[in-house]
Amino acid sequence: MKALTLFAIILGVAAVIAAFFGLMFMIATVGDVASNRLTGMIMLGGAGGLLVTAIVLAYLGQRAPTPVIVDAHVDISGDVSLSELTCPHCAGTPSRSDVSFDPKSGAITITCPFCHKVSQIVEEPKW
Repeated sequence: MKALTLFAIILGVAAVIAAFFGLMFMIATVGDVASNRLTGMIMLGGAGGLLVTAIVLAYLGQRAPTPVIVDAHVDISGDVSLSELTCPHCAGTPSRSDVSFDPKSGAITITCPFCHKVSQIVEEPKW
């Protein structure tokens, strides 16, 4: 459960409790001093404010998060010669669309369209 939703539930419960005691206070002070009735009305107003805040926080807690788009660009430096890649497992030839970037490991991977095994492209040192 999200923190805003949990906080909204707590505020909603507090609003119900404040409204209950505000009503009980106003009923108990019928015909009494005006300041006692004012206290009851303040409790009811506070309960309404808590309830509105709880509803707003519950709405904010239930909204879908904004998706994050990760865009990776690979710069190849130095002398690069083009060679045909073959799958080390089945010797199939993957196409350009089978190459992807794994953001968790930061590696360039190739998924073989024939055996569906994932291989990582490893660049050997040039020296």
